[in-house]
Amino acid sequence: MKCLKKGAFALLVVSAMPYVDFTALTDDEKNNKKAFAIALIFYKGAGLNSGSDTTISRTLGVGLKHNRSGLVWCLSSANAYNINITTIQCPASESPGSLNFTGDKNGSDNLVQIEDFEGVDDTATATNYPAFYFAKIYSTTAINLGTSYADGWYLPSIAELFQIVFSSVKYGMYDIIKLCQLFLMKRGTDFSFSRMRGILWNLVIFM
Repeated sequence: MKCLKKGAFALLVVSAMPYVDFTALTDDEKNNKKAFAIALIFYKGAGLNSGSDTTISRTLGVGLKHNRSGLVWCLSSANAYNINITTIQCPASESPGSLNFTGDKNGSDNLVQIEDFEGVDDTATATNYPAFYFAKIYSTTAINLGTSYADGWYLPSIAELFQIVFSSVKYGMYDIIKLCQLFLMKRGTDFSFSRMRGILWNLVIFM
């Protein structure tokens, strides 16, 4: 995913396009727009920021290309595999109908934080951290990004992943998700945090 410069809950086609406008297009027009779309924008605000950055609004979007074979966050042979990386953790306190995330809610610098953690010095080797590098070099997968959107893609935090799923429910984005083949979830899924952890980490490849 990536922090984008502008938009709303929309398909980004050079500029943001509301999905309701997209549905009114002919099939040929839809296919043309899809060829240029780069992200599904799911959030705008400061609530997913971390540390002292509490007021700057970010617009976040999920990339439309993904790796269907699946990617692990790191290899069992990588330095970080058996280390508890506390600096990137994003715990949640669970209550009926809502979650309150604390800690590192902004996943954009997690790979850097892993490298800075004691005992880890091998994140420069891309093959050691496949999912992180799929996001980092996402422009080699999504070749329609141009120079403006080629950089800045990253692996989301748990809080950001939860927001993707939450937005799909609250704003009725099932049709967009299905259209872009981002991920498939049944309506009425149990969104308790214990269940979400399993679901969300399976979504890591859908960047």
